[in-house]
Amino acid sequence: MKNTKYLLIILTLFFIISGCSDEDLVENAPHFIGADNLYKDLAGFEAGLNGLYAQYRRERGGETFGSANDLLIDIAISGTDNAYGNQRSGWNQVGNEYNVRNVPDENHNRRFFEWLYEIINGANTIINRAEKPSINWTEAEKNRVIGEARLFRAWAYRHATYMYGDVPLTLEEATGSNVKSDWT
Repeated sequence: MKNTKYLLIILTLFFIISGCSDEDLVENAPHFIGADNLYKDLAGFEAGLNGLYAQYRRERGGETFGSANDLLIDIAISGTDNAYGNQRSGWNQVGNEYNVRNVPDENHNRRFFEWLYEIINGANTIINRAEKPSINWTEAEKNRVIGEARLFRAWAYRHATYMYGDVPLTLEEATGSNVKSDWT
Protein backbone atom coordinates (compact mmCIF):
# COMPACT_ATOMS: atom_id res chain seq x y z
CA MET A 1 0.00 0.00 0.00
CA LYS A 2 2.85 2.33 0.90
CA ASN A 3 4.65 1.57 -2.36
CA THR A 4 1.49 2.28 -4.37
CA LYS A 5 1.16 5.63 -2.66
CA TYR A 6 4.77 6.57 -3.54
CA LEU A 7 4.32 5.31 -7.07
CA LEU A 8 1.23 7.51 -7.55
CA ILE A 9 3.10 10.54 -6.18
CA ILE A 10 6.06 9.89 -8.49
CA LEU A 11 3.79 9.40 -11.53
CA THR A 12 1.88 12.57 -10.71
CA LEU A 13 5.09 14.56 -10.41
CA PHE A 14 6.36 13.05 -13.66
CA PHE A 15 3.22 14.09 -15.56
CA ILE A 16 3.32 17.59 -14.08
CA ILE A 17 6.99 18.08 -14.95
CA SER A 18 6.76 16.53 -18.41
CA GLY A 19 3.63 18.46 -19.43
CA CYS A 20 3.51 19.83 -22.93
CA SER A 21 5.40 22.93 -23.90
CA ASP A 22 3.96 25.98 -25.62
CA GLU A 23 5.32 24.70 -28.94
CA ASP A 24 3.13 21.61 -28.63
CA LEU A 25 0.08 23.85 -28.41
CA VAL A 26 0.71 25.59 -31.75
CA GLU A 27 -1.69 24.12 -34.25
CA ASN A 28 -0.82 23.93 -37.92
CA ALA A 29 -3.98 23.09 -39.82
CA PRO A 30 -3.10 23.34 -43.52
CA HIS A 31 -6.54 22.09 -44.58
CA PHE A 32 -8.40 24.75 -42.62
CA ILE A 33 -9.37 27.58 -44.93
CA GLY A 34 -8.66 30.88 -43.26
CA ALA A 35 -7.34 34.19 -44.52
CA ASP A 36 -3.75 33.40 -43.52
CA ASN A 37 -3.50 30.21 -45.55
CA LEU A 38 -5.94 31.14 -48.34
CA TYR A 39 -4.50 34.41 -49.58
CA LYS A 40 -1.03 33.17 -50.52
CA ASP A 41 -1.32 33.00 -54.30
CA LEU A 42 -3.59 33.90 -57.20
CA ALA A 43 -5.67 30.73 -56.76
CA GLY A 44 -6.46 31.69 -53.17
CA PHE A 45 -7.49 35.19 -54.19
CA GLU A 46 -9.66 33.72 -56.96
CA ALA A 47 -11.38 31.57 -54.33
CA GLY A 48 -11.97 34.67 -52.20
CA LEU A 49 -13.44 36.52 -55.16
CA ASN A 50 -15.66 33.52 -55.90
CA GLY A 51 -16.94 33.87 -52.34
CA LEU A 52 -17.82 37.51 -53.03
CA TYR A 53 -19.63 36.49 -56.22
CA ALA A 54 -21.58 33.91 -54.20
CA GLN A 55 -22.55 36.59 -51.67
CA TYR A 56 -23.60 38.87 -54.52
CA ARG A 57 -25.83 36.13 -55.99
CA ARG A 58 -27.66 35.92 -52.67
CA GLU A 59 -29.35 39.18 -53.63
CA ARG A 60 -31.66 37.28 -55.96
CA GLY A 61 -31.27 33.87 -54.33
CA GLY A 62 -33.09 34.65 -51.13
CA GLU A 63 -32.04 34.88 -47.53
CA THR A 64 -32.03 31.10 -47.35
CA PHE A 65 -30.77 30.40 -50.90
CA GLY A 66 -33.79 29.10 -52.66
CA SER A 67 -37.02 30.74 -51.67
CA ALA A 68 -38.35 33.39 -54.01
CA ASN A 69 -40.47 34.69 -51.13
CA ASP A 70 -37.54 36.02 -49.13
CA LEU A 71 -35.24 37.75 -51.59
CA LEU A 72 -32.63 39.87 -49.87
CA ILE A 73 -33.09 42.57 -52.49
CA ASP A 74 -36.80 42.95 -51.69
CA ILE A 75 -35.90 45.39 -48.96
CA ALA A 76 -34.00 47.61 -51.40
CA ILE A 77 -36.33 47.53 -54.40
CA SER A 78 -39.64 47.97 -52.61
CA GLY A 79 -40.59 51.57 -52.01
CA THR A 80 -43.22 52.43 -49.44
CA ASP A 81 -45.76 53.04 -52.20
CA ASN A 82 -45.41 49.49 -53.54
CA ALA A 83 -44.00 47.58 -50.60
CA TYR A 84 -47.21 45.70 -49.96
CA GLY A 85 -46.81 42.13 -51.08
CA ASN A 86 -49.14 39.23 -51.55
CA GLN A 87 -46.85 36.87 -49.64
CA ARG A 88 -46.99 36.39 -45.89
CA SER A 89 -43.29 35.60 -45.63
CA GLY A 90 -39.97 37.28 -46.21
CA TRP A 91 -39.65 41.02 -46.33
CA ASN A 92 -43.27 41.29 -47.51
CA GLN A 93 -44.22 41.09 -43.84
CA VAL A 94 -42.25 44.27 -43.19
CA GLY A 95 -43.83 45.99 -46.20
CA ASN A 96 -47.31 44.89 -45.20
CA GLU A 97 -46.87 46.08 -41.61
CA TYR A 98 -44.39 48.88 -42.30
CA ASN A 99 -45.26 51.06 -39.31
CA VAL A 100 -44.73 48.17 -36.86
CA ARG A 101 -42.02 46.01 -38.42
CA ASN A 102 -39.68 48.57 -40.00
CA VAL A 103 -37.27 48.62 -37.06
CA PRO A 104 -33.53 47.80 -36.95
CA ASP A 105 -33.87 44.56 -34.99
CA GLU A 106 -36.45 43.08 -37.36
CA ASN A 107 -34.90 39.88 -38.81
CA HIS A 108 -34.99 40.85 -42.49
CA ASN A 109 -33.61 44.34 -41.88
CA ARG A 110 -30.84 42.93 -39.67
CA ARG A 111 -29.94 40.16 -42.16
CA PHE A 112 -29.78 42.65 -45.03
CA PHE A 113 -27.43 44.94 -43.09
CA GLU A 114 -25.25 42.01 -41.96
CA TRP A 115 -25.13 40.60 -45.50
CA LEU A 116 -23.84 43.91 -46.87
CA TYR A 117 -21.14 44.14 -44.22
CA GLU A 118 -20.11 40.51 -44.84
CA ILE A 119 -19.44 41.53 -48.45
CA ILE A 120 -17.62 44.67 -47.34
CA ASN A 121 -15.38 42.81 -44.91
CA GLY A 122 -14.67 40.07 -47.46
CA ALA A 123 -13.66 42.69 -50.00
CA ASN A 124 -11.54 44.56 -47.43
CA THR A 125 -9.74 41.33 -46.56
CA ILE A 126 -8.90 40.64 -50.19
CA ILE A 127 -7.78 44.23 -50.82
CA ASN A 128 -5.56 44.38 -47.72
CA ARG A 129 -4.06 40.91 -48.20
CA ALA A 130 -3.33 41.58 -51.89
CA GLU A 131 -0.81 44.23 -50.87
CA LYS A 132 1.55 41.67 -49.30
CA PRO A 133 4.86 41.63 -51.18
CA SER A 134 5.29 37.87 -50.63
CA ILE A 135 2.57 36.97 -53.16
CA ASN A 136 3.96 35.73 -56.45
CA TRP A 137 1.84 37.27 -59.19
CA THR A 138 1.95 39.84 -61.94
CA GLU A 139 0.97 43.45 -61.45
CA ALA A 140 -1.97 42.92 -63.82
CA GLU A 141 -3.28 39.97 -61.76
CA LYS A 142 -2.94 41.96 -58.55
CA ASN A 143 -4.73 44.98 -60.01
CA ARG A 144 -7.57 42.82 -61.35
CA VAL A 145 -8.10 41.14 -57.99
CA ILE A 146 -8.06 44.44 -56.12
CA GLY A 147 -10.33 46.03 -58.73
CA GLU A 148 -12.95 43.28 -58.46
CA ALA A 149 -12.88 43.42 -54.66
CA ARG A 150 -13.28 47.21 -54.73
CA LEU A 151 -16.24 46.83 -57.07
CA PHE A 152 -18.02 44.54 -54.61
CA ARG A 153 -17.23 46.84 -51.70
CA ALA A 154 -18.56 49.88 -53.59
CA TRP A 155 -21.67 47.95 -54.65
CA ALA A 156 -22.40 46.94 -51.05
CA TYR A 157 -21.84 50.49 -49.77
CA ARG A 158 -24.16 51.78 -52.49
CA HIS A 159 -26.95 49.50 -51.25
CA ALA A 160 -26.21 50.41 -47.63
CA THR A 161 -26.29 54.15 -48.21
CA TYR A 162 -29.46 53.96 -50.29
CA MET A 163 -31.15 52.00 -47.52
CA TYR A 164 -29.79 53.62 -44.38
CA GLY A 165 -28.21 56.95 -45.35
CA ASP A 166 -24.90 57.53 -43.60
CA VAL A 167 -23.38 54.16 -42.67
CA PRO A 168 -20.07 53.26 -41.02
CA LEU A 169 -17.26 53.35 -43.57
CA THR A 170 -14.55 50.83 -42.93
CA LEU A 171 -11.76 50.18 -45.41
CA GLU A 172 -9.69 47.79 -43.30
CA GLU A 173 -10.01 44.07 -42.76
CA ALA A 174 -11.73 43.19 -39.47
CA THR A 175 -9.03 41.43 -37.46
CA GLY A 176 -10.58 41.35 -34.01
CA SER A 177 -8.43 44.07 -32.52
CA ASN A 178 -9.77 46.78 -34.83
CA VAL A 179 -13.48 45.92 -34.75
CA LYS A 180 -15.50 48.97 -33.80
CA SER A 181 -19.07 48.84 -32.56
CA ASP A 182 -19.48 52.34 -31.13
CA TRP A 183 -19.99 54.26 -34.37
CA THR A 184 -21.60 57.68 -34.02
